[in-house]
Amino acid sequence: MSGAVSGVGSEARASTVTRVLLMDAYCASHVGNDVLLESSLQVVQRAFPNATVVVHAKSPEAFMGTLGIQSGQRLFKDAPRHFLGKVGWMLGELLFMTVQGLNQATLRVAPHRLAWGFKRDALMDFESADVAISIGGEMINDSFRKTLPLYLFMFWLAHRCGSRVMIFPQSIGPLRRSWTRWLSGLTLSRLDLVTARDEVSLDELKSLGLSGRTATFSPDVGVAQPMANDAEVDTLLEQVKLTWTEADEWIGLTTSPWVEEGVSSRDYLTLIAEALREVAAERRIGVLVMPANMPVQGNDSTDYDASRRVLDAIGDICPAGILPPVLVPAAVFKALSSRMSLHVSTRMHASILSTMACTPTITINTQRKLAGFMALAKQSRYSLDIAGLDSTGLARTINEALDGKETIRAELEEARAALTRQLDDYTVLVGEVGQVPPGASSAD
Repeated sequence: MSGAVSGVGSEARASTVTRVLLMDAYCASHVGNDVLLESSLQVVQRAFPNATVVVHAKSPEAFMGTLGIQSGQRLFKDAPRHFLGKVGWMLGELLFMTVQGLNQATLRVAPHRLAWGFKRDALMDFESADVAISIGGEMINDSFRKTLPLYLFMFWLAHRCGSRVMIFPQSIGPLRRSWTRWLSGLTLSRLDLVTARDEVSLDELKSLGLSGRTATFSPDVGVAQPMANDAEVDTLLEQVKLTWTEADEWIGLTTSPWVEEGVSSRDYLTLIAEALREVAAERRIGVLVMPANMPVQGNDSTDYDASRRVLDAIGDICPAGILPPVLVPAAVFKALSSRMSLHVSTRMHASILSTMACTPTITINTQRKLAGFMALAKQSRYSLDIAGLDSTGLARTINEALDGKETIRAELEEARAALTRQLDDYTVLVGEVGQVPPGASSAD
């Protein structure tokens, strides 16, 4: 069964929208997904204060440990990891899409009548939603081309079920293959609101022929992510077992071995470790490794293993520790970032949380979306292209950021205020688009 969250708030005008579906929350094992769900709920509850919000996630328990939300399952499950399982999964999803597509072209019976199990439950939510919203941080690009048709079909089917369909702020592209460009443009042009969260993504939408509300901009919903209190952070830090007085300046580090397709790939983990060793030779620093992707809830250990690799390479020269492999709510992660003198990150939402906590942040751009966000935060000088990265240059940038941290904090306070105002304006737009009755035209 689907989980529901009662709408609260009084900022938006009275709404005729009574039911909102968030189609593609994932799992709290990645802090970015926790950000996207919690912060999207804030936007939705302000835009549609009287609505019931239904969340579809990887599993019913996906966000119980962080947000206390019972979810329904997403329309599409993840593919199994073994070959035969993947083949069976692919054939099953292809059959499902074929049946649903033919039905929409011919009989037009209620989609849930042609499904079973969790898909039947999910489709009933599609049919009853006034507004259906995609809250994924990124999926419309060539790196996710294997699952892109599934997501685009989901958006199309929600539209066919009569919902106002919106794509909340996310990274769009790169779309370099002719078929991904064609299919994305064809599907997105039918939707009511498609939102890019940086200029490059907005340009990508426009290059597909989209305009008006199908090619609009808003900063990531995470710029307004709430922050936990000190007690919650202290409880987490008790498990790290570091002596915090052993360093004058603490550096948070979030890293991953993954590099987006089309971005230069190299062994940057070694370069990060070498740079931190150079900095530690000159100043009294400590390093807290803060993985954004934890090996829990069936998630693999790729990010955590990469984090430990860096930790093992610096533990002999400065105080260093790593967060335990447990669920870390986004609000706690943000509050923990606020205690750091500097955050070095290769993950998008870790960077959003640290900058919006007004902590000086250096991004190593393993994905182009990192550069896009840092430009919005007016911090492009601390956004480093991985292709030109070297340990000495990174060490120099770390020292520069630590020396100028008070100036950077003031810059980030201004950026946060500006981005929050933009998100407030976007929330108003979401409410306006949601009011347009199904089948009517939403003016640009």
